[in-house]
Order: sequence, then structure tokens, then C-alpha cells
Amino acid sequence: MANKPLHPYMRPVLRSFENKEFLSQSRVIFKFLTETTLRKVRGAQDKDWVFIHEGAKASQGSQKKRGWLPKIYVCISSKDYWSVVSDIILLSQIAKFNWKFCKNFNLFGRPDKIVIYCGSLSDIKRIIRLIRPILKGKKFHSLQFAEKRDQGIFIGTDPEFLKVSWRYYRWAIGEAIIKGYLKKGQISNDTKLALEKLNISLKHQGPRTLIPDKKNNPFIKKIWKEVTS
Repeated sequence: MANKPLHPYMRPVLRSFENKEFLSQSRVIFKFLTETTLRKVRGAQDKDWVFIHEGAKASQGSQKKRGWLPKIYVCISSKDYWSVVSDIILLSQIAKFNWKFCKNFNLFGRPDKIVIYCGSLSDIKRIIRLIRPILKGKKFHSLQFAEKRDQGIFIGTDPEFLKVSWRYYRWAIGEAIIKGYLKKGQISNDTKLALEKLNISLKHQGPRTLIPDKKNNPFIKKIWKEVTS
């Protein structure tokens, strides 16, 4: 991974997760989890992620109906990564939520390896309360293009109607709209209003709100087409 060009939203690269000894241990631990704990949960896998589906269907979430899907990023150190993954596997069975963790060891230096999906604002608050005890005494790392809510906990919300992740969306809008204006030292009121409609906060790198107004979705689609063209 260190020798490959990386998209900015894949940074900061976590070198401790690329350590050969850690990766060797991780393959053993993942094999053990696959043969034991993961057999007891509902889920699926692709080449990069293990998806665990223990909660209600995402389509039933109030935020999903708005075209946005809130998410929590748990950013834990390599030393504590597998113990936290194991604890969240067990917790998700009891507390009933959907999440994923990274299984592609060629991408293990990426900062977003544990992602919990939420159906509502209250769901985010509930899950953060539940995972806090798991994270007590652990070490964490940073994450760009998301809002920090607590030690090791960041949040975003996927604009699913664009079929893109929050962090990619936030990075692209930042590059196309925010970066140029900040170089000039100020952002016009018209641009600030546009960023509000785009659900972008200027106070942090997360969303302006987790309860966006769906009437702005057509505007967002129009601007996104211009940004990505």
C-alpha cells in the first residue's frame, strides 16, 4: 500500500497497520474469527469488507428516506483493533445494528476500517453510548473528512442518492468549492448558502446536519454533476 498512489480520502496512512508482524498476526486472528464468531452472525463479505447485518433493514431508517445514511467511524489503534472488532461483533448481536470492518490486508493502512451504519440521529446517540465502554483505555487515530464526536469516534452521512460515500463527497466538495475560496481568505454569503444546501459544515469536516432536508437533493445532484464532470 505504501508504494501505491493514494486518494486523499484514504489518508492518513496508518503505518502501524502495515507492519509485517501485525499483518501476519491479523491473518491468523481473522481466520480464527471466520471459523468461530463470524459463523454466529448474519452477514456477508466482499474482497474488502466483512458486513454484519444484525439491525433493522436500512430502508426502514428515517434518514434513509431522505436519501442520506448516517454512519459512525471507529478509529482504533492497531494494538487494540482486533479486540475492538471482536467486542463490536458481540455487541451488534445484542444491540442490533449494521456495520462493517476491513478484511483487505493490502488496504489495512487506510484510516476507515470500522464503520457502523445508523438509521436515525437517535440511533447514532444510542450506538455511541454503547461503544464508549468498549473504547475505554484504548488508543486511537485521526480521520479526515468527518466530524469528531468523541475519542476515536467520528461521524458522517452518505448521500446515497449520489451512490457515493460521505468522505469522498466531503473531499470532492472541499476541493471544488471550499479550497479555492479559503485561499482568497473568505467565502461569499452565496457560497455559504450553497454549502448549507450541500450539507457541508465549515466548522468541521463532517456534515452540517444529520437531518438534511430532502428538498435540497435535486440541487445537490446538479452541483455534484458539475463537480465530478
